[in-house]
Amino acid sequence: MEVCRYVELLKWERDGYSDEIPDQLLHSTIYVDGKPVNPKFKVRKAWWQGTLALFDEGERSGYLDQKSQQLWDELQQHLEGTDFHNRLTTREDIDKANSLLTSIIERLEARSHHD
Repeated sequence: MEVCRYVELLKWERDGYSDEIPDQLLHSTIYVDGKPVNPKFKVRKAWWQGTLALFDEGERSGYLDQKSQQLWDELQQHLEGTDFHNRLTTREDIDKANSLLTSIIERLEARSHHD
């Protein structure tokens, strides 16, 4: 994947989804006025699957600098150590993912300005 496309996807994951933690449990589809709506919240496990796959892609492609790699390692340890897949998403989870998204975006944008 080209760097510019990768950065676009990271920005979409960071900015295209809400950091809000709703009071009710979200399902894949909710209905508003009788129409199906796909809620765009970072608390949803589907968001995490896509975002974690992007982080993995960045690591394989060499897009992570030392700081980003450290944040990625810490995020993986945090998620594994807190049984993430069997619990609800927390503010700490979202904050850690946002920090990593921003770190990678900033590094790649700075690199592209110097190339």
